[in-house]
Amino acid sequence: MMKNMLDLCIGVLAFFLFGYYIAYHDTHNITSLGDAGSDLAHFFCTFSYATTAATINSGALAGRVAFFPYLVLSTVMTGLLYPICAYLAWGNGWLQELGFVDFAGSVVVHQVGAISALVSTCFLGPRIGRFPSYRAWKRPWSFLFIENHGDAYYREPQDPVERKVFIPFRKCRHPVQLLFGTFLLLVGFLAFNPASTFKTTLG
Repeated sequence: MMKNMLDLCIGVLAFFLFGYYIAYHDTHNITSLGDAGSDLAHFFCTFSYATTAATINSGALAGRVAFFPYLVLSTVMTGLLYPICAYLAWGNGWLQELGFVDFAGSVVVHQVGAISALVSTCFLGPRIGRFPSYRAWKRPWSFLFIENHGDAYYREPQDPVERKVFIPFRKCRHPVQLLFGTFLLLVGFLAFNPASTFKTTLG
């Protein structure tokens, strides 16, 4: 949750300072917040796309990456990587000139975020404790990137006292919670995709 909130706070600064210009300097203008000719509505919508691409990393890297490197990755995603892809597809860039169509960001938002998450997880390796024999996370430079704890943090309970207080992880099988999560995704989907057209019609 904290990482997602910081994606929002840091992302809006990075996207406002240079990301929006990189992505849409040929088509839109946001010279100042008080400028009546600036495209603030377009900025807000595309900023939500940029942070969505960045937050895809948070789930994939949970339990893998340290806090500060994640903030650096989030800043680079919203300020550089996503804007470049958005320019190519939506800002009169090379892909748009070729006729590329990406409705609601299936490639620019979701695939860019997914590729970033995949590359990051390949770089960091599996979560500590996922494979008992895996010890690559003990490399000398790993402390710069990987979330570190002692071995006791990840091992199973050893003595009777630890076994008594140990609370195993249980999967959620409650149908109401599953339906509620599905409902939230549906509402978000309906708000996210139709808003990408920047207009509404009555029929």
